[in-house]
Amino acid sequence: LPNEITARIFILCLSSQSRVKPSPRKAPLLLAQVCRHWREVALSTAALWRSIDMDFKDRRWYSSHLPISTKTRLLQTWLSRAKGSPLFVTV
Repeated sequence: LPNEITARIFILCLSSQSRVKPSPRKAPLLLAQVCRHWREVALSTAALWRSIDMDFKDRRWYSSHLPISTKTRLLQTWLSRAKGSPLFVTV
């Protein structure tokens, strides 16, 4: 498939919720783990990264053993992949 069609399919894989909670088991992170080609398409598709929900009141984030610096890097990486797209961020 052409990259443009693959990217469109990837966008349709996003949760129906308006905000994406980062998870290696869900799009877009899951899509980037399948193979090199999918990773390249996922990382270059800014629309996949324009929404993020990092609710620190959510038990998964609050009680996580990840240091705040790791959470901060995740947010920075996520936002850089959005490449200037309009952002929807929940913190």
